[in-house]
Amino acid sequence: MINNIIFSIMLNTGAGEAVPQFLAESLGFVEPVIFLISGVERLIAITAHISLSIIVYYAVKDRARIWLYPLAIFLHALVNLPAGLFQSGIVTNVIVVELATLVTALILLAIAGIAHRKFKA
Repeated sequence: MINNIIFSIMLNTGAGEAVPQFLAESLGFVEPVIFLISGVERLIAITAHISLSIIVYYAVKDRARIWLYPLAIFLHALVNLPAGLFQSGIVTNVIVVELATLVTALILLAIAGIAHRKFKA
């Protein structure tokens, strides 16, 4: 994402000779909203991964909660499911994928919040 923005700035400021021709041509076909979506997707991914880290933290903190490890693995797979469905062509709308990922990340955030309130003692 950031690379594409940098290349776009280079092309628009006249420093485009350093950008490979095929990349310059392909950037011209990218809808601007895709750059926004990719930024939002990174925020969603960060939220999901921090939430999963909280769950794993409580599994490490107290060995009696070892069951949180498989839960974190399952939830991580669940977060990646919409992207996998998109890459396999089962889902073709990127907005649907991002909305599904957002919902999953919000559920993870809620689970992490519950874990924090319940296990922080």
